[in-house]
Parts: sequence; structure tokens; C-alpha cells
Amino acid sequence: MKSLAESNPEAAAESLPKLADASAKREIARTLAVSLASSDLRAAMQWVQSSTDIVIAEYAESLRTFMLREAVRIGDIQLAVDVALEQPDATTAGQVVERVAQHYGSESAIKLLEQVTDSDARQIAHVGIGHALIR
Repeated sequence: MKSLAESNPEAAAESLPKLADASAKREIARTLAVSLASSDLRAAMQWVQSSTDIVIAEYAESLRTFMLREAVRIGDIQLAVDVALEQPDATTAGQVVERVAQHYGSESAIKLLEQVTDSDARQIAHVGIGHALIR
């Protein structure tokens, strides 16, 4: 099922609710979320948001984090910031900027700071940038 989630995420998404083992379901959901996010981050976020599966709902915040990290990893930085700013947890945008600092350096992350207006999110972003500067 994990290989199906990587190669054919749509089919895996349909099969996922049939899995009974919650641990296996979380593992497959993570693989599926990352796979979906690499091709269409907004659709991946919508998949998590609209899932009626209790395990997915309980794991939703982690799945969103994995998806945003994948978007940053593959270079969809602005899209990751935009989607993070749409999330109910305002600190998510700070976490994305922090991840950008880790992957691409402090200069790239600093350019994104003006988009992050929440004070807690900015603090997270500043810490991430600071860590990138001292590495």
C-alpha cells in the first residue's frame, strides 16, 4: 500500500479508509500526503481537511506539517507560505519560514518575513533564521 501511495496517490486515497490498523493507516497517510503535496499542495490540504476518517482527522495537523515541508523541499516556497498563512494555526507560517532557512539559508527566509504578521509565527521564523545564520 505504501508503494501505491507513492505511485498512484489517488488510488491509495480511496483504499486508505479500508485499512483497519491505525498505525499502518497513519504511515500510509503520511506517505500519501507527501506524494500528493509534491504534485498539488492545495489539493493535498483539501484531502486532509475533507477526510471523514477519524485516524486522518486526529493526525491532520501532522499531515499538514509533512505536506508543507515537502513543498519547501521541492522548492514551492511561496506556495508553502501562502498555504501556511491560510491555516487556522497562525504559527504555521513561521514554521515554513524556519524550514526555508534550514533548506535554503537565512537570506531566502528573511525575504519571506514580511509576509508573516503573527508575532508567535515571527518568533519561530526568527529562531529558525538565527539557527541558519550560525550553521
